[in-house]
Amino acid sequence: MDISRWITHAALWDSDKTAIHFEGKDLSYGEFAGRIARLAGALRELGIGAGDRVAHLGYNGPEILELLFACGRLGAALTPLNWRLAQPEYTFIVGDAMPRLLFVEQPFYDHAQTLAAAFSQLRVVALDAPHSDWLSYDQLIAAATP
Repeated sequence: MDISRWITHAALWDSDKTAIHFEGKDLSYGEFAGRIARLAGALRELGIGAGDRVAHLGYNGPEILELLFACGRLGAALTPLNWRLAQPEYTFIVGDAMPRLLFVEQPFYDHAQTLAAAFSQLRVVALDAPHSDWLSYDQLIAAATP
């Protein structure tokens, strides 16, 4: 059993009930469960599985919760990176944890580019604004099958 099951369970009981209210937008349990399932499917398609690490560099928002539950579903570990750190600290943490994916928000693209250049195994996913060299979070969610 993984931690995402309680979201699935809540979606079965009351799919339309609000699960997340963030920046004036509501996400129902049904929508949230669907996004988690699609993200887990996308991560699986990218080769993420049990024991792998997935990093996140950004602010708090629904996406970090989706990542937490999707990683849990696959047996992977989410490695949140504190947005207040300096580049050498990010480099140390990524070198130690060795995540296979880094989900990053636009204010931290420079840090992500430096990390991607330093760690060849690291693939980067842009959480918000598109970036020509990286995968897109919205496209992952839209194209993936649960």
